[in-house]
Amino acid sequence: MKKLILLLPLVVLLSVTNGQWFHQNVFQTDNHFRDLYFTDDLANGPNGWIVGDDNEIYRTTSFYPGNWHRLYTGESNDINSIWFVNTFRGFAAGDNGSLSVTQDGGYTWNSVSTGTAHNLQSIYFSSFDHGWIAGDDGLLLHSFDEGSTWAQVSTGTYYDLRDVFFLNNQTGWIAGGNESIYKTTNGGLSWNQQHTSTSTAALTSIHFTGENHGWASGENGVFYTTDGGTNWETNTYNSGMYYPSVYFKDQNEGWYIADPGSVGIIKHTLDGGATWDDQLSIDFMLESIFFTDVGWGFAVGYPDRIFMQAPSQTEWNPIELGFTESGLQSVCFVDSLLGWICGADGIILKTMDGGNQWYAVHGHTGHAFTDIFFINETEGWVTDYYGEILHTDDGGFHWEKLLAAPVFNYYGIHFADSETGWAVSWSGNVVKTTDGGSNWSEYSYPGSFNSVFFIDNHSGWIATGYDSPVLFTGDGGENWEEQFQFPYSLQDVYFIDEETGWCAGQDGYIIKTTDGGTNWQVINAGEDHDFTAIKFANLNEGWVTGQEGEILHTEDGGITWTEQQSNTTKWLHSLELTDQENLWVVGSDGLILHSENGGIVGANEIPANPAATLQVYPNPVHNKATVSFTTDVKSTVKVEVLNAAGKWIATLTNREYTPGNHVFEWNSEQAAPGIYFIRVTMDQQYYIRKTVKQ
Repeated sequence: MKKLILLLPLVVLLSVTNGQWFHQNVFQTDNHFRDLYFTDDLANGPNGWIVGDDNEIYRTTSFYPGNWHRLYTGESNDINSIWFVNTFRGFAAGDNGSLSVTQDGGYTWNSVSTGTAHNLQSIYFSSFDHGWIAGDDGLLLHSFDEGSTWAQVSTGTYYDLRDVFFLNNQTGWIAGGNESIYKTTNGGLSWNQQHTSTSTAALTSIHFTGENHGWASGENGVFYTTDGGTNWETNTYNSGMYYPSVYFKDQNEGWYIADPGSVGIIKHTLDGGATWDDQLSIDFMLESIFFTDVGWGFAVGYPDRIFMQAPSQTEWNPIELGFTESGLQSVCFVDSLLGWICGADGIILKTMDGGNQWYAVHGHTGHAFTDIFFINETEGWVTDYYGEILHTDDGGFHWEKLLAAPVFNYYGIHFADSETGWAVSWSGNVVKTTDGGSNWSEYSYPGSFNSVFFIDNHSGWIATGYDSPVLFTGDGGENWEEQFQFPYSLQDVYFIDEETGWCAGQDGYIIKTTDGGTNWQVINAGEDHDFTAIKFANLNEGWVTGQEGEILHTEDGGITWTEQQSNTTKWLHSLELTDQENLWVVGSDGLILHSENGGIVGANEIPANPAATLQVYPNPVHNKATVSFTTDVKSTVKVEVLNAAGKWIATLTNREYTPGNHVFEWNSEQAAPGIYFIRVTMDQQYYIRKTVKQ
């Protein structure tokens, strides 16, 4: 064991600067939510999904704020309808014939061919095997093999079909344009027109409580039948009023949504529609209402509005969108745009735009992930507290188990290349692979291990627990030697080259070496908080994180440290940087922090939802797009166009604007087909809207 030759406890906390750290786990969206679905197994916790514009899907397993996960289908179309046959298998239908299926509750999606480019408006499964999709221009699709294949069914109409409902595999209804309703009693082999009018208005919702009693609603009115649809009567009619959704629990109790114009109203009846009372009236549009069989009610609309009603209650309570409340343990980026986060409850989040949007690609599996490492944009590994190591080769959308050793609590993992990697456990176990994780060699040493770092295939270090030495290997982990005995637990280790490295530990201690670990210098950063993670951009500039929201910054190689204002008191567990400016920190209760300037310039409060709202239309765009935004205060606003990789393409405006709505154009005629981002920056806050150039 090498002995300590220099002990330098310095109290060097010079000042507190208001660093520029922003929360990224606050949803920034003003999209139009169009449909939702909740399972009935609410005794074991809810499972719900919401869909809308710009391919947005959100999932929750809790009604409390901060438990919504943004999901990713890989499509670029608006999603109009969603249906789950159970907690795991579901379908999302949208514009341009797009249909996606999931087998794991929405964390991964695969595209399903529909054979059409028409917009799909409504999806319904009458059983696990039989599914139906209604769409524009009279389109009706039927599947009898669990949604694997779809075939068109003749309906006899060319009006847009907006909703489909089935009582069983034989009896169902479709509703659409010209206030028309069609019924089948033979599983869709033939359809009989039941209701029409001279109006060009469309019906957008249809629901039956049994073979006889049903309701339909849409533009101008709400209608009902008591004989299976042979005759339809008008219950409520107001020309120019929109009634987008109707639902009845039984013959007597029901609800509908009314929209007289940018106002959302929920009406309720207990006497079969003879009288109606207002249960909710808000200054936002509502689009869809849904009730589970056990009586939980939900309504969604624009912009990003969700309301919930508990069984046997009359109040509708707003549900706030937020991110996961799971503890986040580790963050890894391969460039300034592409990154991943792992944490409790098996959660893995992915971003493809530097954290402006985070997607849940894995979750709710019982895992307690502790560390995540990606070597490139596709190849990654994650460790589990319960002794598992998982691997992905498609950027995190699918994961396979490589190693299961329940007696080991894996805390750290590091790969030198796509083949050679190491993982360490709290039990003093080191495992190594030279084939990407297919096979592992195991080594055991006294002590407990928290973190591992390799500078190449040969030289590596392990940060150890209480009263255990720093370990070093020069032969790729075949043999390990003790370098320095430290009385405090060391939580993280990082080396900038073969000579210079640091470990962060308890009670505000950091140790540093400039000779590969032969000698270590002890630095007291002036705090008694435990440090959890340490990273350096070069030999001089680095950051360390710890408990109670502590972030410290150094510009002299770690000799002196300055505190940065993180605007949080949560525990910070992991730190990542791609350069001297782009840094990410994750921590307890789903905390994600990001800085674009190293956290050292300016003073910022944690931003709430941006004051500027950004709209891009039409979307997809062909040759010219209209861009609009609204600002509540006098502000300097910059709007830029970025490509899918985040590279700057054009600046559309960069000047001061007065309060109000502002509209201008983006001439996209010369832009290549693909995905683009419109980014607005206002008062050091930013908001991004995705658009597709066709």
